[in-house]
Amino acid sequence: MPNHSTTALSSFLRLGAVPALLAALICLIPLIAMQFTQEVRWTFSDFTLAFLLLFGGGFAYRPMTRATVVTVYKLGSVLTLATAVFLVFLNGAVGFVGSENNTINVAFLAVPAVLAAGTFAAGRKPLGMARALLATGLAQAVIGGWVLAVGGHMLPGASIAEVLGLSGLFVSLWLAAAWCYWQAATTQM
Repeated sequence: MPNHSTTALSSFLRLGAVPALLAALICLIPLIAMQFTQEVRWTFSDFTLAFLLLFGGGFAYRPMTRATVVTVYKLGSVLTLATAVFLVFLNGAVGFVGSENNTINVAFLAVPAVLAAGTFAAGRKPLGMARALLATGLAQAVIGGWVLAVGGHMLPGASIAEVLGLSGLFVSLWLAAAWCYWQAATTQM
């Protein structure tokens, strides 16, 4: 009879292999680009962070969806995880406002925090997840509005169009995920 720690390690390796492989393949893109252009200059820490974000998002998919067979719930989960990874990656790589060096960009990290808290509170139930994603979209909109109100759009390299465009894009993605979870909740009722 196998012991519990061996079974857990085996399960982790089996479930983590696909996200790790996909994350590594995606990280090859900037590595290859670095061979051909000086515009892409990633450090070891850039690759490490990108890999961890991509791996974490891919690895989180299975536990989020293991208790359901509802396709629209799974679609909502993919959209949620991809949007969260994209938000953190974009904010770290180039920043929402101007460059990644503008300290005002730290405010946008509150959005994934709202998502994490909402997901925890929802217990992965579809209606709860829909509400969590609505709250996440609202947080995105409020932070975008706050950035404009405090003049963040006037920072070097920033503009009103940039703040509104990126915030609007992410609000739309959060709301699309909320809609998927709402649809999943109505199909289970």
